[in-house]
Amino acid sequence: MKFPALPILFCSLSILFLSDRGNALEKKDYVKFATSKDSFAIVEKKQASPFYVDSSDYPGVLRAANDLRTDIATVTGIKPSLTQNTNTTQRNVILVGTIGKSRVLDRLIKEKKIDVSSIAGKWEASLMQVVPNPLPGVRSALVIAGSDKRGTIYGLYDVSEQIGVSPWNWWADVPAKRRDALFVKTGKYFQSESAVKYRGIFLNDEEPALGNWTREKFGGFNSKFYTRVYELLLRLKANYLWPAMWGKSLYEADSESARLADEYGIVIGTSLHE
Repeated sequence: MKFPALPILFCSLSILFLSDRGNALEKKDYVKFATSKDSFAIVEKKQASPFYVDSSDYPGVLRAANDLRTDIATVTGIKPSLTQNTNTTQRNVILVGTIGKSRVLDRLIKEKKIDVSSIAGKWEASLMQVVPNPLPGVRSALVIAGSDKRGTIYGLYDVSEQIGVSPWNWWADVPAKRRDALFVKTGKYFQSESAVKYRGIFLNDEEPALGNWTREKFGGFNSKFYTRVYELLLRLKANYLWPAMWGKSLYEADSESARLADEYGIVIGTSLHE
C-alpha cells in the first residue's frame, strides 16, 4: 500500500470528463501470454526485447516508454533495456516513435516497411504493428507509432493495460497478475481519433480533504502531486486538467507543474469557475 489515495481523491473530483474515445477506439486483445505463429516476444525465457526511442522524439514519449518498461518488469520481473543506437544485434526490438520526430520510424515509412496513412495527420492516433526485418540485423520489431505526442504515449499505455497493468495501479493499488512471458499477435492495431477532442478532470472543493492529503504526502499541490495526476490522465487516454484553484495556483505554487504538464502532454485549463 503506497498511499490511501483513492477515497480522498474522489472527494475532490467533482466531474470526470473521461471518455472511451467514442467509437473510435478499435479495442482488440493483442497481447497473449503464450507464443503463437509469428508472434512477437516482449518477454520470453527471462529475456526482454529492448526498447528503441529516437533521441529526437518528444521527452514525454521517452518518459512514457520508461513507464512501459517498468510495467513490463512489474508483470514479468524482467525489465527491458533502452537504447538509442540502431546498430543493434538484437533479434527483436520494440521501436517507439512519433511520425516526423523519429528518424528511424520515418525511415521505415519511406522504405514502405510500415504504412501509417491511417493515422498520419490525425489527432492522438496510434498504430502498433509487428514488422519483419525492419533494420539490418533485426529480425522483427514491434513498432508503436503515434501521429503526435499523445498518440504515441497512448499507444505505450495501451500496451501497459493489455499486459495487465491497470491505469489505476498507483492511485488505487490495483495489483498486476504475474506472467512469465508476453507476446503480441501479428497484425495491425489502431487507436483512432477520439470522438471527444478534450477529455479530463477538474479538481473542485479540494479543501480540506485533498488539500490536507497533498500537504501530508507531497508538501502541497506541487509538481510531485500533479505528475501523478498527469500520468493517470494519460493512462486513461485523457488530455485535459482543470487544476486546484481554491486559494492556490498551479503556475505560482510550483513552476515545474506547468513545464511538466507540457512535457507529459496535458493541456491545463483555467475555466473551472465558469
